[in-house]
Amino acid sequence: MIALMTGGDPITFLGIPVRAVNYSSSVLPAFVSVWAMCHVEKFVAKHSPKSVRVVLEPFVTTLIMVPLTLWILAPIGDYLGIALGIAIQWINAVTGPFAPAIIAALIPFLVLTGTHSIIGALAVTTLTATGKESIMMPGALIHNFNHGALSLAIALKSKNDTIKSTGFSSAFTAIVGGISEPSLFGFFAKYKSAMAALLAGQFAAGLYCGFTGTGIYAFPAGGPAFLQLTAFLGGPISNFVNGVIATVVGMAVTFILGYILYKDDDPEQVTG
Repeated sequence: MIALMTGGDPITFLGIPVRAVNYSSSVLPAFVSVWAMCHVEKFVAKHSPKSVRVVLEPFVTTLIMVPLTLWILAPIGDYLGIALGIAIQWINAVTGPFAPAIIAALIPFLVLTGTHSIIGALAVTTLTATGKESIMMPGALIHNFNHGALSLAIALKSKNDTIKSTGFSSAFTAIVGGISEPSLFGFFAKYKSAMAALLAGQFAAGLYCGFTGTGIYAFPAGGPAFLQLTAFLGGPISNFVNGVIATVVGMAVTFILGYILYKDDDPEQVTG
């Protein structure tokens, strides 16, 4: 398929032209196609006799999805990737070193709504093409650390035993486990003070990365947040040092503001 798509000759499938794109380093076409396949599979499963469903369901789903993906869905995903890439480049061109700060401040909301995967998708494309990504991923990497700082600040400030326990466990989960959701939904989405502190920390860390040109040279895997900092390695050692400094800056701003702004008796919930 890759050789066929990159051969330069017109391509058709069942007599219908196919957009010649090398999807080997693309993610959005897969997202779009699998989302559509989910609905197709459910429809096929609902209308398949139980006695032959185990065979009929995957066969019919594949029969429908292969041409649908090649003709329509994969090209749509490719165009979406191009459009989003242009949007990110526009933000970078207009705001310069402020671009990583803006993206970093948006990341908590992307994670909150489950749309943060687009950051990784675009970062992979840039990283594959240039060997370095310095706009989106620095803020995404530091995100977990800032949640750890926020949770720790609230745990130390609060006199409520339940909030203290949640704060300490959320801090450990974010920094060691690399999972921000307990802090995200337990504090960030609940209290205006927590939201303000985290966004300020994200912006500060992203701004430092923007002015120093700090970026990643490898796409980080899951797992402990502190191990993900190794993604800053691969270029000059100063890049790794600046990545660590940016992390410290973000955590310091988040912790200080979180500790100052949070109050147990302040009815400052974002919702409710």
